Amino acid sequence: MYSTHSSRRSKKFSLTCNVWSLPTNKSVLGVTAHWINTHFELQGLHSPCSIRHGRI
Repeated sequence: MYSTHSSRRSKKFSLTCNVWSLPTNKSVLGVTAHWINTHFELQGLHSPCSIRHGRI
């Protein structure tokens, strides 16, 4: 995950991961990053992904 504007100057960030199951048996993985920018404002970036089941 990379933000083109404010995370370049941030050296520390927090990552969280969550997994959900939908009623249709589809699984979703969410990855979120949070950091404080140089103006002391909370910034965030998230990336939702579908999880596929089966052979690799």
